[in-house]
Amino acid sequence: MVRKDLIDDVIGFRQASVGDAWTGNSKWSPAVQSAVRDTMVSLLGPDAYRSLVSKEQMVQGFMADMRRNIAVKSLFIPVMRAVDNVYQLAARGVPALSIAKGAASKLSEIHTYNQARQREVEIEAELQSATHDPVREANLNSEMQTIKDSYKRMSIYPLLKNGEFTTIAGIGDTAEDLKLSSGKISEWLENKINLLPASMQTAARYGIVSRDTALFHGLEQLAEYSDFIAKGILYDHMTKVKGASKEDALARISEEYVNFDRTAGRSRAYTDNMGLTWFLNYKIRIAKVALNMMRNNPFHALVAAAAPAFRQTGNVFEDNVFSKIMDGNIKYSFGPEMAPKGLTIGPIYNLFR
Repeated sequence: MVRKDLIDDVIGFRQASVGDAWTGNSKWSPAVQSAVRDTMVSLLGPDAYRSLVSKEQMVQGFMADMRRNIAVKSLFIPVMRAVDNVYQLAARGVPALSIAKGAASKLSEIHTYNQARQREVEIEAELQSATHDPVREANLNSEMQTIKDSYKRMSIYPLLKNGEFTTIAGIGDTAEDLKLSSGKISEWLENKINLLPASMQTAARYGIVSRDTALFHGLEQLAEYSDFIAKGILYDHMTKVKGASKEDALARISEEYVNFDRTAGRSRAYTDNMGLTWFLNYKIRIAKVALNMMRNNPFHALVAAAAPAFRQTGNVFEDNVFSKIMDGNIKYSFGPEMAPKGLTIGPIYNLFR
């Protein structure tokens, strides 16, 4: 059974759009929808619907690029998030040696898991063509079962089974001439780099942290794996040192780290896509982690906060929504003011600044 409040997380929901008044997919009354249509047509002409939707898509594409630039291509944010995870573990009382050893072992297991999952996909494809060869089909099924059994021997298996590990899917379009007009500036730049002399292309790709560079993939993996590795270390600490049950440890971990796959709701999803709100999921959801640390781990949290390595990188106490309100920085989470920072946060801009 699925709880009612999780239905949207399971099946999703229809994204809001400026074109809802024309499509009728809206909770607004027919009279309000008609008034909106008439107003837009009187201002923009008979092509109001097409004009509004195309502009909306362009803005959303641009904002998606800016969020990617800030969250991945900035170099600083992925590294800061990894350091923040170390702080979070230290604040929970996990010894530094356990963090170091755990990070190495979890990363190795993730690498092994990804390779095995890739082989699983290959086996599934091979099974489709092995229907008339019973021996080959039996061998493939045996190999598939061996792979699945190998997962159970991993220390990260309880987390995998609990759905704590997700992958970041790349987004790409085939219509090259629509990159810039749809707001996908990074993709448009990457295509233009291909027109440069071969001797300049590599340097240019690394300068803008193009998605086909090892640097981008490394930063993307750092952002993706950092939380999961920290979850694995904390899970081991809770079950092996604190004596917590697997169920209690998994429940604590699910609350400890921000689950970005959880929906923000239809309205805020739209404001996020349009660049009217920025990274509020993180700021809101870490507030409960900060409060829990204050209640259950105040001494470790204070000692960890005093370490020089954590003073400049931010943490759950400094970055949550309440702290941002009190220090006056919450204004950067609203409105388009953050968008220009996505253009100037990359390494090439700061190198020549």
